[in-house]
Amino acid sequence: NVACQVVNDVFPPHIAKALLEGKAVEPEKLEMVSVFFSDIVSYTELCSTLAADKVSNMLDRLYSKFDELSVTHGVTKIDTIGDAYLATTNLLRNHDSDHVARMARFAMDAVVAAQGTLIDEEDAAKGSVVIRAGIHCGPVVASVVGTKTKKFVLLGDTVNIASRMESTSKAGHIQ
Repeated sequence: NVACQVVNDVFPPHIAKALLEGKAVEPEKLEMVSVFFSDIVSYTELCSTLAADKVSNMLDRLYSKFDELSVTHGVTKIDTIGDAYLATTNLLRNHDSDHVARMARFAMDAVVAAQGTLIDEEDAAKGSVVIRAGIHCGPVVASVVGTKTKKFVLLGDTVNIASRMESTSKAGHIQ
């Protein structure tokens, strides 16, 4: 069933199971999660110079690479918001001793994957995607919000700090 597959693709497994069974999902406090944020350098400028279908194509190619890397490194993708990509480790198996190392490897590979992604496949002269990234580790609250359109979210200072680490990072770097 397509609807079940979508739920399983969008939510972590234990959350998807509860939602498909019609159960309420309570907010869950996790003590140590690694949070990754990235965004595309000069994205607003790119959007003003590229047709929307080309921006969509670029994002699809980039995020497909990130999604493959997330499987390789045991990283859980949480969301994409425009040019921002949010992912975690240690969300599903608390006390995973290598979660920070896996996130660091994912982040390094994401920077390289971005550099290998053309902005416009039909015009290589436009160059490759450059991202900046931020990582932070600490406690989070994981929750499902909304009624009509449910969304899985992470809340707390750890998420905010990871976001600030990304926004203050240099192009092509991880902070």
